[in-house]
Amino acid sequence: VQQELQKQQQQQQQQEQIIKNQEQIIKTQQQQIINNNNDQQSMSLFPTDVKEFLVGSALVDKKEFMKKFNTGLPDSFKTNNRNRQVYMLYQTEDSLPTNYSSQTTAAGPLLLLDVEDATANCESMNIIVSKPFPGLKQCTAIVGHFESQHILRYMRNRRGIRANLSLPFQQVARTRISDGKQRIIEIPPKLQEESWKHINQYFSIALPNAKENLKPIIHKMMQQQPQSANQALVVMTCNFGQVELLINFVCTAQTMDLSRVLVFCTDKDTLQIARGLGLNAYYDEVLFGDVPTEAAGAYGDDTFAQIMWAKIASVHLTIFLTNYDVLFQDVDVIWNQDFDVHPLDFFQKQQQSTNNPDPEGDFDLLFSDDGARTV
Repeated sequence: VQQELQKQQQQQQQQEQIIKNQEQIIKTQQQQIINNNNDQQSMSLFPTDVKEFLVGSALVDKKEFMKKFNTGLPDSFKTNNRNRQVYMLYQTEDSLPTNYSSQTTAAGPLLLLDVEDATANCESMNIIVSKPFPGLKQCTAIVGHFESQHILRYMRNRRGIRANLSLPFQQVARTRISDGKQRIIEIPPKLQEESWKHINQYFSIALPNAKENLKPIIHKMMQQQPQSANQALVVMTCNFGQVELLINFVCTAQTMDLSRVLVFCTDKDTLQIARGLGLNAYYDEVLFGDVPTEAAGAYGDDTFAQIMWAKIASVHLTIFLTNYDVLFQDVDVIWNQDFDVHPLDFFQKQQQSTNNPDPEGDFDLLFSDDGARTV
């Protein structure tokens, strides 16, 4: 009996050893799988946990990138050895550069690509513009979520208190700077003097001139309209550098009524051309005499700024003198020929329709969105 018991114990011990061996084999296999995954992830630029929204990366020359994409940002922003390339992030496998997919997804030095190659497979691209404030310890987090065109800004500070690590994060306006104050652009004294000069000339000379010379033009325009026509005008501003765009607008609107279009010309040559096109036009030497005749060289340059001033003055004069509704548009905008309603009549009907289920039909102002989401 004792021998039989010893035999059973030996068999049980052997069975337990077999189970332990099997468990050890399973653990070894699992560790090998983990090691293989780690090896694969160590060779990949991004881990699996973020590959739903981050796949690969590359670099592009900054000047080349800014030249290709008209972001509206001034090209005068200085580049240096620490800010001369654009960091590209690819968020889907099929957006990777065709001939460089393996290099842009592998760990190691980033590949410098031509802008055409880098963006060849991008059907959509978000451009984020950022530069930390001096002395501010700044981080940027990319969160996989729904697609958004907004950048949320969080900062460890309170109004009037400089950012420091002892304070909790709170969401702040994008104009908040590291010292806790709102960023305010200081206007140079010379520019202030020029601005006050323009404002003084506008109210003391240009406005009385407009009452005498512009108001009769508008009055004559509206007298020629049928009684059913709404009291509204289309206002445009143009200089000689943009006159080709004005001609293009007239050519594309040949089937539309242009009798309610009023062009504010910033030089005499444009005035003659506008009248030659059959448009109602107005020019004032005091108001527009300093506006350059050439087109703006870049977004935000001096010529651009002066033309913007002319646009503001044009709208203000029209509304101030007439109290009419005004549709202002740039000269590079054309009207849809497939649309059988005049733009002025369309907006007027949208506003006056009492049965319009669209809440946007009740408005005081309408603005078109240029799509820019700059930060």
